[in-house]
Amino acid sequence: MNLICNLCNYICTKFKLTDKTVIVKFIIYSILKANIPNLKGHLKYIVLFRHRTTINSEEDYYLSLMFQALENIEKINYTNLKIKKSEFIENCEEFEKKEILKNYDCNSKYFFNFRT
Repeated sequence: MNLICNLCNYICTKFKLTDKTVIVKFIIYSILKANIPNLKGHLKYIVLFRHRTTINSEEDYYLSLMFQALENIEKINYTNLKIKKSEFIENCEEFEKKEILKNYDCNSKYFFNFRT
């Protein structure tokens, strides 16, 4: 929870932001750049198992901003980004390829076996 508060505080103070929509855009960028696996699951865990007496209104506000940012990320499509559908699909496929290769053991004897 401290990480979420520190991120949001940093964004708000560094850029002197008060508009909620602009703050959410910065949070979206930070989430995409960080590429944290299962972030939504972690946030849900915090909501379900946090101790109510240790959470203040500022932390609740920042947590709601994080959920709003995740919701916006989940709704991204080519019309929101104002790009062609083919370009969107191509970028998604390229990203998926990178993720698969990143998580795959390249030293495995089965990786690109056709080269040997």
